[in-house]
Amino acid sequence: MIIRVLTPYYLLGQDQEYPSLNLDRNVVEDHYKINREIATAGIILLKNTNNILPFDVTKDKYYFIYGSAAGQPDKDFDSGYSSKHSGALYQGGGSGFVQPTYAIDPLTSLLIKGRDFHFQIRYITNQNDYVAINKSFNHRHFATGKCLVFISAWSSEGFDRNDLHALNNEDKLVQTVASRCANTIVIVNSVSQLNLESWIDLPNVVGVIWSGMPGSEYGPAIVDVLFGNYNPGGKLVFTLAKNDFDYGTDISPTYHSNYSEGVFLDYRHFDKYNILPRYYFGYGLSYTTFSFSKLHIVKTVKGKHKASLHYRQHRIRTYTNIATSKLYEPVYEITFTVTNSGEVYGSEVPQLYLGFPDEAEEPAKVLRGFERVYLAAGQSKQVSLILTKKDISYWNVINQKWTVAPGTYTVSISTSANNDDIKLQTTFNIEWQNQKIKKEKFISQNRENIRMFLCEMIKKIENSFLSC
Repeated sequence: MIIRVLTPYYLLGQDQEYPSLNLDRNVVEDHYKINREIATAGIILLKNTNNILPFDVTKDKYYFIYGSAAGQPDKDFDSGYSSKHSGALYQGGGSGFVQPTYAIDPLTSLLIKGRDFHFQIRYITNQNDYVAINKSFNHRHFATGKCLVFISAWSSEGFDRNDLHALNNEDKLVQTVASRCANTIVIVNSVSQLNLESWIDLPNVVGVIWSGMPGSEYGPAIVDVLFGNYNPGGKLVFTLAKNDFDYGTDISPTYHSNYSEGVFLDYRHFDKYNILPRYYFGYGLSYTTFSFSKLHIVKTVKGKHKASLHYRQHRIRTYTNIATSKLYEPVYEITFTVTNSGEVYGSEVPQLYLGFPDEAEEPAKVLRGFERVYLAAGQSKQVSLILTKKDISYWNVINQKWTVAPGTYTVSISTSANNDDIKLQTTFNIEWQNQKIKKEKFISQNRENIRMFLCEMIKKIENSFLSC
């Protein structure tokens, strides 16, 4: 265990270059800049019909804000929470909760923006005040205005959610506003997955932004994205399903989990059962567009590269079992070019998915690397991603070793886990060198077979004194 914990620690160089101790140094002086950068970088644009976003401050002069999730929390910043709370969420709860020195909510930042650029904002932060909400629909500028609906969902260590819906009946709020406002944009302030199906396909819901838990600079960050000062480039770190049961599990009243899903989590589960989600793992839109080209894959040898191989299969020779000390040695370098083919500065996150030979009985594809690339309009950049020995290995439960399966591997460069988003693809083959391969059935998904196998081993070792 200690080796597994410390290996990535030293691999990433976290033992080096710590700052010196200085009690006079003001370490929080510029932290608001870092907070804002992190918040904006993590914001995900899920829907942008007819490029409704970003707003144009010279033309879009009327905004209607709905939902308590737009304003400050009404219970201050405590680590406890209940459905009686309301307000913007900056972080989850539990032992990881941090008392912020300040926090700026979206409504405050929008009001400041409106003051600076001379546009009007009307807001209703009580989502249950339908008298006021319905009255706002009669405003003389409502027909040409933009409606921002803020919804949220919270959880904590020791406080799991009971469903996949927004807090405080906020789904109904979205439906109500979208029934009257032709330019409805929903901002989702949530710790994890939500079911968006009650309103996501409504024709008047033309924009959806996923803010996650953005921290104390939530307000300035969301305003930067809404008005185009920052081009969103965040990606979903989970799959958003169309149905609650598509996740393959449900609310469990027990404290015991069998983990029967094995390695088939999230997008791997959706691939295995051919389930079409609402939004795929790794998905996220931008205000610009990107193109991909020039895929190359090379075999690395002691840190050096051999000849480049373009869009064709090639063969390598390796050994069956991978020594633990060599697990993180690079074996392949994959390079390709990303171009910002749009008109504004932005970022893309190319993702490397690897498909294994059938013998490994791995998921259809597994994420093996990604990199965020920032590009000016028209700019191109070569991206390099590395596959290590561990990346091309699977855990053989019979041999209790990391093992490389012989056969064809598929390398896909994509912008999400959706196969339709694959931009570049190639394959490589792995053969064995001077080794006789014993055909063994990989039985990690069959608990009964594993039990029988272990019992047979015990019988041989202990002369069958244990009754199986």
